[in-house]
Amino acid sequence: MNITILINIQNGPSEWFRIFLIILFIIILMIGLIGNSLVLLSTITNHIEIRCSSTNLLLVNMSCADLIIIIFNIFDIVQFSFDHFWPTAWYFGLSFCKIVRFAQVFGCYVSVQTLLIISIERYISIIYPITISQINYRKRLCLIFILIWSLGFIMALPNLYLLELHPFYNRPQYYICGLSDHWTDSHLITFYKYTESVLFFFLPALIQTILYLIICRKIFLIDRTIQAHCHVQSVQQIMISNSFHRCSDTKLSCSLPLPLMNNNNNKKSLSPTISPCPQGHIIQSRANNANIARKKAIIMLLIVAILYFIAFSPIQINFIHTQINHSHHLYEHRLFFIITILLALSSTAFNPILFYIFSKYFRYKFKILLRHICPLCRSSIKHQNNFPTHLDAISSPIPPYTNYTYATELQPNLADLWWSIDDLRKEITFEFHINTTGWIALGISPAGGMVGADIGLGWIDQSGQLHFEDRYAYGFYQPMVDNTTQDWFGLQGREVNGWTAIQFKRLLDTCDVMDYPIKSGTNIVIYAYSLEDPVIIDGKATIKYHGDRRYTRAIPLQSYANPPSESKFTGLDYFDFQLHNYSVPSNETTYHCTVYKVPAKFPKRRHAIAHKAIIDPANIDIVHHMLMYECDPSAVFDDENLPSGICDDLGEVLMPCTSRIATGWAVGGDYINEFPEVAGYPVGGDFEIQYYVIQMHFNNIHQMSNRTDSSGMRFYLGNELRQYDIGYMTLGQISGATAIAIPPYDDRLVIDSYCPALAMQNIPPTGITVVAAFPHTHLQGRSVWTKIIRNKKAVQYLFNGDAYTFNYQFQNRLPQPITLYPGDELATRCIYSTTNKSVVTLGGEATSDEMCLHMFTYYPRMNNLHFCWMANSMEAWGRVTNDSIPLDYNSIVKWLTDRQWTRQSIADWQTFYNSTSKLLIYDNGGNIDFADLPKLPDYEDFEPYQCKKNTTDVDTALRPSKLRSLLKRMEITS
Repeated sequence: MNITILINIQNGPSEWFRIFLIILFIIILMIGLIGNSLVLLSTITNHIEIRCSSTNLLLVNMSCADLIIIIFNIFDIVQFSFDHFWPTAWYFGLSFCKIVRFAQVFGCYVSVQTLLIISIERYISIIYPITISQINYRKRLCLIFILIWSLGFIMALPNLYLLELHPFYNRPQYYICGLSDHWTDSHLITFYKYTESVLFFFLPALIQTILYLIICRKIFLIDRTIQAHCHVQSVQQIMISNSFHRCSDTKLSCSLPLPLMNNNNNKKSLSPTISPCPQGHIIQSRANNANIARKKAIIMLLIVAILYFIAFSPIQINFIHTQINHSHHLYEHRLFFIITILLALSSTAFNPILFYIFSKYFRYKFKILLRHICPLCRSSIKHQNNFPTHLDAISSPIPPYTNYTYATELQPNLADLWWSIDDLRKEITFEFHINTTGWIALGISPAGGMVGADIGLGWIDQSGQLHFEDRYAYGFYQPMVDNTTQDWFGLQGREVNGWTAIQFKRLLDTCDVMDYPIKSGTNIVIYAYSLEDPVIIDGKATIKYHGDRRYTRAIPLQSYANPPSESKFTGLDYFDFQLHNYSVPSNETTYHCTVYKVPAKFPKRRHAIAHKAIIDPANIDIVHHMLMYECDPSAVFDDENLPSGICDDLGEVLMPCTSRIATGWAVGGDYINEFPEVAGYPVGGDFEIQYYVIQMHFNNIHQMSNRTDSSGMRFYLGNELRQYDIGYMTLGQISGATAIAIPPYDDRLVIDSYCPALAMQNIPPTGITVVAAFPHTHLQGRSVWTKIIRNKKAVQYLFNGDAYTFNYQFQNRLPQPITLYPGDELATRCIYSTTNKSVVTLGGEATSDEMCLHMFTYYPRMNNLHFCWMANSMEAWGRVTNDSIPLDYNSIVKWLTDRQWTRQSIADWQTFYNSTSKLLIYDNGGNIDFADLPKLPDYEDFEPYQCKKNTTDVDTALRPSKLRSLLKRMEITS
C-alpha cells in the first residue's frame, strides 16, 4: 500500500483550496492524535474492564498502529502547508523518505491484521464460546501481537530498500520520494504489490465479510431464542440473586421463569389463561437490550472494518488500474490523490469516535480523561488475611486462657464462646463461659434439637477440679456418655465470680458414630446449663434436667465473620438508606423496592468500611432478607421524588437497577458486615454509581395487617480511602422453573452450574481476592458449595457450605483469602431435599419456592464481574417433554406440576439435570451475554474428604449414615 508513485504535476492547487485542505488535514490530525491517545490512556487508568477485554486490547493495538500512521503523516501535512507542489515534492532527505514511508505502510499492515484478528476473535467467542474460554487469553493475545507486528514489520521492510529520491519533473531543485528506477518495471515489485494487495486487503476483506455474516446469523438466532423464551432469559431480570422483578399476577403474558405467586392473595395459579403481565415486556426488553448491546459491538467493529477498506480502496483501485491498463497511475489526477490521502488519514481519526459512540467504557474514560481526572492504576500487593479482629463483644468477667480466632456473645450477660481451628490437625478448640456454677454443655446438632446431638459436658467441682465428658443424645432425655471413644477433651477450667469457664477441644470429624462432624458452612450449636453440678452415683455423673435453660444458635464455626461491636464506629460519618414507617401488606410474600441516592454532603469519593443491616425490632419475625442493588451509571431519577413501592409495580422504572448486588442481609445473619482493612466499598464523589435500590422481602406468614417497618442499610465511612474497591459476584441458577424444578419426596437432588473462563476472562493478571461467601437457597436447600477449577482440575473449594440452614444465613468470612486468576473456572452445586413435600418445588422468590445462589465478596472491584448464572436450555425442555407442550414458561410449569412423580421418574430427573444442555448468562461489562453449552463442562474432581480414624472397634451395624438417618426420622416423627 505504498502510495508514493512517480507522477508529473506542474501546477499546485488554488490558494483557497490549499488553505481549506490544510485546515481539514489539521482537524483530522488532531482528532486522530487526541482520540487514539485517549484510547491508550484508557488502558493505563483504573478501568480494569478495558485493560482485560481481549477485544478492547485489540482495539488498543489498532490505535497504536493508527497513531504511527498519523504521526508519520505529519511530514506530508507540513510539506503541503508550505509548498504548492505537494503531494509530490519531498524536503526531508533520503533517510526520512525511507523511514516515513516504511512507518506509514507498517502501520497500515498492523491495522488491517488487527481488524482481521478481531473478527476471528468475535467469531470464536460467539460461535464457540467455551472453546476460546479454555485458552489463556493473555498468552493468546501476546502471541497474536507478536505475530501481527512481526509480519507487518517484515512486509514493510522492502520500502527501506526500494525507495529513492528522484529529481522533480522539469524542476531539478525539487525531489520526489518514490520507487527506485531499477524496481519500477521489475517483476519483483509486481509480485510484491500483488502479495501486499492479497494479504493486506482482499483476503482480510473476504474473511471478515464471511465471519461477520455468520456472526450476524448467530445473533439473529439468539434473538429468536430470546423471543422464544422470554422466560428463560428473564434470566436477566431474575438474574441476580433473588430475582428483582416479579409479576404481580401469576398469569404471565410472556411465560417468564418467575415465582408463581400473587401479591394479592398468595395463591398459585396454573390457569392456562394468559393475561397481561406488567413486567413481561420489561423482562423481554431486558433480554433484548442484552442482545442489542452485543449487536452494537458487532456493528461498531463492522463499521471500523468497512471504513478501513473504503479508506484504502483507492490505493487498490490505482494498482488494479495500472496492472490492467499498463498506463500511468491514477495519482496523476490531483483530486484522486487528495481523496486517497484524506481517506487514508481519516480512517485513523474515525476509530476513536466510533469507540466513543458504541463503547460505554471508552466513553466513560474519555470523559474522565478529558476532565483531567486520570488516576493511575493502583499497584498490586500481596493479599493477606487482614480483616480486623474484634473479640470485645463479650460479657464474661473471666478473661480467656489464650487468643482465639473467633468469638461471639451467645447471650448477653449469660454465655460467651471463643474458638480457633487448627487446619493442620483438623481440630477445634473452644472456650465456653456461662454465668453459673453448675454444669455447662455445648453441642453440635444435626437439626437444632437434642436428637442426634454430639455434646461436650463439663463442670468444676468444689475442689476446683475440671470434669469433662463426651455425650450423645439419642432422644429427648439425658444424653448418654459416649461408650465408643472419648472425643471431647477438657483442657482446663475454673469458676470465678459465679461464672464457669472451660477450655476443651475435639476433632472436626471424629469418625465416631456417636459424634456429629463440624462441617464447613453453618453449624447448629446447642448449649445448656444447670445451677448445680451433676450428682455422682457409682462413679457416674447424673445430671438434672436443664428446664428452660437451653438455647440454639447457628454459627459458621469454620468461617465466622467476628462482627465488631458497633462502638468501634463511633464518631465516623455514616448515612442510612431506610424505610420510614412503611405499612407492610398483609400478603404472605411482599417485595418492596425503594431507590436511594448517596447524600450530597459527600462530594468526594469515600470508602464504606462496614455495612450495617438495620432491622426494625418490631418486625424481626417478618423481615426475611434485604438486598441492595447498584443502579447503572446512566440511571436518572427525580431526586425529589425517588421511586418507592411494590417492586412489580415499579416495573421498567427499576430496569437500570437490576443486575448488580452491592450487599445483602438474610434472616439469622449478623447485622454488621465489616470489610478487610485494605478494601472498602466506594461511595460518592467520582464513583460512577450514584443511585441504589434496596429490595426488602417481607415473609408475613400470619398475614398480619398492622405492621409498619423502618428497616434499611447503614454505611459507615472511613476517614481515608483504602487501597482497593470492594466488589460482589453472584453464581448459581436463575430463579425460575426453567432452571430449578425439584420433584417431591426426593431426599437428594443435585443442581450444578458452571462459570467458565469465558465469563471470567477479564480478571486482571494479578487476580482478584475473594474474602467472603454468602450461600442462599430456601427451605429445601441442604448444601451449597463452589469449587475452583484450574486447567480442568478442581483445586479447592472457594467456599463449602456443606451444612446449610435456611433460617440462619451468614456472610461467611473465608478462613484465608483466596485469589482467582485469569483462566480459572467455578463450579457451583446446590443440594436439595424434599422428603417433607408432596408437590414439585419450582425456582422462584417465594419462601416456598427455591433458589440456588452463591454470592462472593472480593477486591479489587471489576465492572464486568457481577454475575454468572445458568438455566436449562429450551431445547432441553423440548427433549424432556418429548415436544408435547409449547415451549413457554407457563406450559413448562403446568407440565411439571401435573406430572406424576414416581421413584423412577425422580431418579431420571437427576439424570436429566446431569446431562441436559445449558444456557449460560453472564456479565460482560455492564451488558448481559449468553452462551449455549451442550452440557456441563467436565473436570477432574479432587478426592472427597475421608475420615481416617480407625473405626473397627465400633459396632458395624450402626454405621454413621444409618444411625443418623434413623435419628433424623425419629426427630421428624417426634
